[in-house]
Amino acid sequence: MPCVCCFFDNEHQKLLKEKCLKESSFIEKLIKYKEYYIDEFIKLHSIKDCNCYYSRKYKNETEYVKFCNDLLSDYKGKISLFEKLFDGLIDTYKAYTKGNISDAYKRLNDYINNYCTNYSDSNSVQFSQVPLFRGRPIGDYDIKNIHEYYHISFNKRKLARSQRFSIAGKPMLYLSRSIPTDIQELGNEFNNINFALYVPKYSWFYNRAMYNITNSIANNLNNSIYPLMNGGSKIEYDNSQFVFSKNKADTIIGDSILFQILTFPVDTKNQVIEEYILPQMFTDNLQKEGYAGLIYQTTKKIIQLDEELKGKELDYNYCFFVPDDGKNEYNEKLLECFYTVCIGDCKENVTINDVGSLINNCKAILKNNKNYILDEYSMLNNNIERHIKLMRKIDISDKTYYDTEEGNVEVRLLYRLMKKIKEVIEDPKKFGIIKYEELK
Repeated sequence: MPCVCCFFDNEHQKLLKEKCLKESSFIEKLIKYKEYYIDEFIKLHSIKDCNCYYSRKYKNETEYVKFCNDLLSDYKGKISLFEKLFDGLIDTYKAYTKGNISDAYKRLNDYINNYCTNYSDSNSVQFSQVPLFRGRPIGDYDIKNIHEYYHISFNKRKLARSQRFSIAGKPMLYLSRSIPTDIQELGNEFNNINFALYVPKYSWFYNRAMYNITNSIANNLNNSIYPLMNGGSKIEYDNSQFVFSKNKADTIIGDSILFQILTFPVDTKNQVIEEYILPQMFTDNLQKEGYAGLIYQTTKKIIQLDEELKGKELDYNYCFFVPDDGKNEYNEKLLECFYTVCIGDCKENVTINDVGSLINNCKAILKNNKNYILDEYSMLNNNIERHIKLMRKIDISDKTYYDTEEGNVEVRLLYRLMKKIKEVIEDPKKFGIIKYEELK
């Protein structure tokens, strides 16, 4: 029987949801998932008595074990809340499928307002300047044209299929945090896909937010609490300073159950995909609130990451909303919000060491800059360097990631991106970069 650490982990929740896939309708799957979820939760025991990765790693860490045990004790006193949250979302789905659309949206709004933390926003510092990838099956198109890797043109909107967070005929821009995640989302073979790289610009998104519906309990409990404790922070479960604490427990649980239901796996894609109804309703709400989009974790199986790499966001997807201005084929204003690179513009023979050399070159140029405001490029350079360090830790089929075909494509994209960055910081005047003195 699991402990709280492995119970809330996405892999375990996927297993619970997969046990429900034999049910004939989504409503029956939700009811069965609620049953499995609560029955198992009631039987959870201390992390010290589990055999999961987190227990093996942390069971001798007294303060961390106490935090987990205090959380478990508190949550076990909230079983009626768990049932209420599940029932609220199940009733929302029932209302929608019975044609009571306005009632369904009211129920969903009530759930969000009453049972979500409102700490789910990712500001531009958190989601900008990270490499995101967009794959497209090989076909008869210009592989050097970024529009071919962008949203479906508005004059072809009828080809836009229904996806988890977007309805048919409504173009959205879906990007993935890693190439392996993007491959799984496309359901295609790597050799049949061309790729592009998108990096959100901080200066364009600085006043916008993405709604983050990733697994907040697992992310905090398994990836954040212990490093903070190990760094000297004194953190107790019952505190008034930390968001992930007893006084926020009801809404943290509400976030968690909503997240799991919105990312319920699809086993059969019929004309109407029942599992997409609640996510698409949720998306409608976010667009009305002015969000740039949302971040969610894939429901697909991606590369097997070491437990140490969990929580590093490699299984994240980013869905950017695409407003239609009624004039153009593409939303050019949104496209300008990204640094972009197409595989068709990339050199064939480069290595990750070549990218590292460019990063160091840019670092030296930026360090010597005294006149121009290049802070955004410094941050971008550092973020690409961190991304490379992270990806170096991944092995696929007994090869380090950058020695695989997937890794080679990423190297080529990153190299071209760094060449673009270098061009700007070497001649900032040419690219319209402002001088410090111009702000006086």
